[in-house]
Amino acid sequence: VKIITTVEKNIKEPSIAAVLPVQIFTMLISITAMFIDNLMIGQYLSDAALAAYGYTTPVTLLITAFGGMIGNGCQVLASESAGLEDNNRFNRIFSTAAVSGIVGSVLIGFVMVAFPRPVSVLLGAASDETIALTAEYLCGIAFAFPVIVTVLIVPSFMQMRGGRKQLVVSAVMLIVLDTVFDFLNVLVFNGGMFGMALASVFSYYISFVYLSLPRGSDMKLSVKAFSGKLLKELLRYGLLYLVYKMCQVLLGLLMNHLLTKKGGTEYAAANSIISSVNLVTGSFPSGFGSTTTMICSYYIGQKRIDKMKEKLRQLTKLSVAVSVCITASVLLLAPVLIQAFNPETQLTSDIAVFGLRCFSISMLFNMLNYIYKNSCQSLKKLKKAYAVCAMNDLLLPAAAALILLTCSGIKTLWLSYAAGQCMTTILIVLYYLFKRKGFKHERQRV
Repeated sequence: VKIITTVEKNIKEPSIAAVLPVQIFTMLISITAMFIDNLMIGQYLSDAALAAYGYTTPVTLLITAFGGMIGNGCQVLASESAGLEDNNRFNRIFSTAAVSGIVGSVLIGFVMVAFPRPVSVLLGAASDETIALTAEYLCGIAFAFPVIVTVLIVPSFMQMRGGRKQLVVSAVMLIVLDTVFDFLNVLVFNGGMFGMALASVFSYYISFVYLSLPRGSDMKLSVKAFSGKLLKELLRYGLLYLVYKMCQVLLGLLMNHLLTKKGGTEYAAANSIISSVNLVTGSFPSGFGSTTTMICSYYIGQKRIDKMKEKLRQLTKLSVAVSVCITASVLLLAPVLIQAFNPETQLTSDIAVFGLRCFSISMLFNMLNYIYKNSCQSLKKLKKAYAVCAMNDLLLPAAAALILLTCSGIKTLWLSYAAGQCMTTILIVLYYLFKRKGFKHERQRV
């Protein structure tokens, strides 16, 4: 079985200007349709439906975790192979990743379709209405899982083969199609939450068909090229991404349960809105992190460490400027962004505006930590990478959430992201200060 993909023959040296915008754009591919779903649900359905959608966020994180785990491993191995100009291994990595991703996503989707109500309860839905609405959406969106996973795998290869234009066009198609289909669902078919999910499914498949159209490429997906050894390597380097997403899932579950138990439907609905905005703003640190992995791995493959360090400095400086601009924009435009979701009550709107502003403060620290973590991964310093991941994406924000809940109440709970991720950045800086001080003492003794 062979499927021709949209890539060109010659491997191209990656540059920040060329890679970073497309990496951010392709991150948006996997979440844009779901963001639009939330926007439409807020506009045309109830707060209960909005809360139900929020409960599905950990599932969204789970499927993107699975696809991202394989895709992240691809970024390391495929970029190194590109640096070594090993086309044969490059193609075998692609086939191994794609086959594994499709099979795994089908299995995850089957669980959602077979057990929607138990999964909904596990996700935090409490009332009969929210359980039913959550289950309804899960049953529909599960059919998009194979495509969501695939579009998290393909960009690593297309970036190296000059397929950036197709990635961008596919993303735009997804946004336009899902908007149109969502409008048809609410204004013509009245399909509710299941219809919203199917709108995303159709959008994903149509945009993916465009992405997969043959354009004279020498790169093919072949089941025969599947390699268990390469899969083991992909999982070894991609496991960091899975751990990262699982940390986000657990932190999301904790926030859902705390907000539902202590605040009720209004707080759960507000969190759903904030999570959707974060799907978009979160594509920037993810894009910077993926670019870090790709560029570092490429120059490691070429054994050009000085060039890699130069690119890292450029990425870090650029990330500070971008994160400050995004944070300032969110702080200023928070009321406008929240009203776009048309919350059912003024209380939900007020909570969401304040919570979004609190959450946005974490952008700078999260982006810096993401770049550091991914550079450690490319340099094979996996213990450091896992430590930063655990602190930044679960342990320190969770600890901050419990402290804030006790000291200042539920309204400030979204500050826990900024507090935990800021502390992670501080610990990284302190680690290097002590390491440098220890190195100087050692030199003086010698």
